Amino acid sequence: MVPAQNYVQSIAAILEALNSLRAALAPRLAARHKWPAAQVRDALSFSIGPTDKGSLVVPLIPGAAAMGAPLGTDEIAIEFWREVGEELTRTRRGEACLLSATAAEAFARASASANDGHSKLSLARRTGKREPWRAITTLTALEPHLRKHAERRRTGHKAPIALTGQIASLTFDPPSFVLSTATGRQTVKMPAQLRDKARALWGAEVVVDVEATLSEEGDVADPRALAIREVGTAEAALADFDNTFGMLRQAWGTDEAKAYVGGSRLRS
Repeated sequence: MVPAQNYVQSIAAILEALNSLRAALAPRLAARHKWPAAQVRDALSFSIGPTDKGSLVVPLIPGAAAMGAPLGTDEIAIEFWREVGEELTRTRRGEACLLSATAAEAFARASASANDGHSKLSLARRTGKREPWRAITTLTALEPHLRKHAERRRTGHKAPIALTGQIASLTFDPPSFVLSTATGRQTVKMPAQLRDKARALWGAEVVVDVEATLSEEGDVADPRALAIREVGTAEAALADFDNTFGMLRQAWGTDEAKAYVGGSRLRS
């Protein structure tokens, strides 16, 4: 018996981790076996199947997409689980490269939840309905390695980055602003001399040059603004053209200027 809360939490975390691994492994499997990538992704959409009475094994059924996968779903799933097992084994040696920090944290969270329920958690597979389940890997034993892997993937390096978005709010002590981007909201620190610029561009689409910590997975952390400029628009460019159009007409429209230009032309 396992406490229901720990049971549900472990399953939810496992599915989160598998979704991340599916995104990483599907293109790899498609390229290696020359399978259509979209069909591989469909085949690796899992649903939870019925459990046997008295069993804590939770079957994950591949090919749960609405239309199903026309390829051999079982063949794709076997390759997927083989890759998952090898990648998780590599975390013990610090050599995993396809396992994201998100997936590693989710697997570790699933293991911790199972451990809190006084149980162990493993990924297993079988070749047929009458065959016994064989463990791919025991997640409970890998938990410290998974956490170390996630921490390593989250750690980044300082780099100059340009962020695009809309200044949604301002904080003056300490000076910072919230930038609403296409992927979410980001709090950006700024030096005091940029306060007036940020206030003038509040609500506008801007490009912010920042120095930030960039992780291996592209996550941006602790950004500090170096410069803020408004995003150029087609309307602004048109207005600028209209305002400056003909500004040299007075200089080049005189008879002397016309005679100079006409006399300097090459004649054949």
